[in-house]
Amino acid sequence: MRKLLLVQLCLVVLCSGAFSQAVSIHTYGLGSVNEAPCLRVTLDQCFIIEGTTTGYGNSQTDFYLMKTDTSGHFLWARAFGGGFLDNANSVVQTPDSGYLIVGYTNSFSGNHDYDGYIVRTDKNGDFLWDKIIGTADWDFISSVQLLPDSGFIIAGNSYGNGSGLSAGWVVKLNAAGTKEWEKFVAGSGTTELKNIILLSNGNYAACGWTFDPSSQTEKAFATEISSSVHDTVWTFTFNGQYTNHFYALREFSDAGLALTGDFSNDSVHYPINVRLSAIGTLDWLQIYYLNGHNAYYDLALRNDSIVNLGYSTSIGQGNKDFHLVIHDSLGTYLDGTSFGGASDETGYSLALFPDCGYVSCGTTTSYGPSTQSIYITRTDCAFTTPVGVTINVDEVHDQNRISIYPNPAKNYFKISMPDKQVSAGVFTVDIFTLSGIEVQHGIHVMNGSQTDISNLADGIYLVQISGSKSEMMRALLIKN
Repeated sequence: MRKLLLVQLCLVVLCSGAFSQAVSIHTYGLGSVNEAPCLRVTLDQCFIIEGTTTGYGNSQTDFYLMKTDTSGHFLWARAFGGGFLDNANSVVQTPDSGYLIVGYTNSFSGNHDYDGYIVRTDKNGDFLWDKIIGTADWDFISSVQLLPDSGFIIAGNSYGNGSGLSAGWVVKLNAAGTKEWEKFVAGSGTTELKNIILLSNGNYAACGWTFDPSSQTEKAFATEISSSVHDTVWTFTFNGQYTNHFYALREFSDAGLALTGDFSNDSVHYPINVRLSAIGTLDWLQIYYLNGHNAYYDLALRNDSIVNLGYSTSIGQGNKDFHLVIHDSLGTYLDGTSFGGASDETGYSLALFPDCGYVSCGTTTSYGPSTQSIYITRTDCAFTTPVGVTINVDEVHDQNRISIYPNPAKNYFKISMPDKQVSAGVFTVDIFTLSGIEVQHGIHVMNGSQTDISNLADGIYLVQISGSKSEMMRALLIKN
């Protein structure tokens, strides 16, 4: 009978209390493919980055949650999901400083249908609970917004509306992730919603696109949803000649809406900005006629000026580059810059600093450490271009932190840890009581696979994990 000496360590990480004017570019990644569609500034003035990775022992994708300080220094990362495809699209911070991540999965249904998937963590990114949200058909979540009642409003698209086509899908959740109501939003054809916000009048506005059967093209689409009667107040469709999309929207100080996206014909893509009135009518449209392929995927408002992030093949290195642009409240170009290397960079999410700087995230194939890595740029209010790229940011800061979920657990638990710390995704698990008595020995498991604990009595246990590439790691597990 082996006994284990227990040592408790405490690490305190402090982020900057104020934002400086430093500029920087960092890349991050595990495995071969990493995506980062969403970045937020946290309550403690760090950055939380949400996305998807293949680097945690799953040949397909997992939800990925990473925290850095405002200088881009890695603090911790977590992965969540099952054995198949789990794609995260958006994240919000909760009032207790934890996080809610949303996306979709086909890991948990018997026939691998797609469902909306939400994961709730504590402030350290450790798993609290997860839920499948959806219908009997395919469902996808693209966006989430925290509400004043500590609940959430989510948007995406669902095939479970009875029409046989995808409809826009809006769902209100309470703070525990329980569905309170849902609304299917029909356009002229197949419809997808990509972003949702809470309006100053208490309703919700969402945008995306809908398929137009007459022109056989996708059309940018927006709608307002009543928070009281759960129905559409108005809908707007941009009936241009060619394909066009909305990807993000924000509310102006006068309750009008700023929307951003792209407009394309067979050979080129142009970025667009649109202003709608508070009742959903078109005030103005700006199409920015650049050469090649271009799009805006996110926007932010600063004193009603519009800041856009996306990509451009017209500016910078010649392939896709991050494109960060500021326009006035009428959509007129004021200033801009680009970031990128010899291959492709695409910007997906943008946040503003209180001191007027900007931070943006997306993907790069120009710089390591992975085939496709997470790419984060920070610039000042003058759009100063950073010099140099910090590549392969060291994630061993977190080598003593792992994710065990669900925790508390009943019959089984899973372990999530960086793939580079274990040999071929396999490691050994030993379980001890808090008095040091070993109750399970030498269990060989794959990263993300289940460990059976159905034979253990209820209580608190210490899980010890070891692999050929890592030093020994430990975490507490509650069995109930």
